[in-house]
Amino acid sequence: MFDTALQHERDLGLNFWESQAPRIEGLGVSVAGPDSSRPIDWVGRLDGYAQSVDQRVKMAGWMETFAQRGGQLVIHGAAVGDLDYFSRNYDLVLVAAGKGELVSMFERDASRSPYAEPQRALAVAYVHGLGPRPEHPDFDAVRCNVVPGVGELFVMPTLTTGGRADILFWEGIPGGPLDVFKGVKDPPSTWR
Repeated sequence: MFDTALQHERDLGLNFWESQAPRIEGLGVSVAGPDSSRPIDWVGRLDGYAQSVDQRVKMAGWMETFAQRGGQLVIHGAAVGDLDYFSRNYDLVLVAAGKGELVSMFERDASRSPYAEPQRALAVAYVHGLGPRPEHPDFDAVRCNVVPGVGELFVMPTLTTGGRADILFWEGIPGGPLDVFKGVKDPPSTWR
């Protein structure tokens, strides 16, 4: 969340983790050359800091606060037939669907994207003890590391259920050397 969004949280009294989450003060990009050099390598400072808070922390806290402030929170598995009932009885109905019957209600809209297949194979790991980047040891930054023809690695400081961590977010080009996450079901098998 960048400064403007963080200010919205402050204004609503929802910035519960601001003093705990790392302050992200910069953004940087590195592009690898064929000889392992970095022909592009820069980091810029933000005018106002950004922060990342694990959604398992943030959403649980916000749902608790919503209920404490008088809202009625209902978490319920639902089928397509249940949505009419929910929409008649509640002011807001959010549908989170990745698999199953509800997904059939949300067909892909080909007019919104030329792609019918994923453009990256993704994997995420939260790690502790990564340490500062040598190019800017005095401030935290989100870094995008690009290897043309292979994929990208984003590194982002965050606050998670286990305290301060860094997110390692890999994006491998399908069929390329970084497309190795098929069949990964647990953390140990990510590190093969």
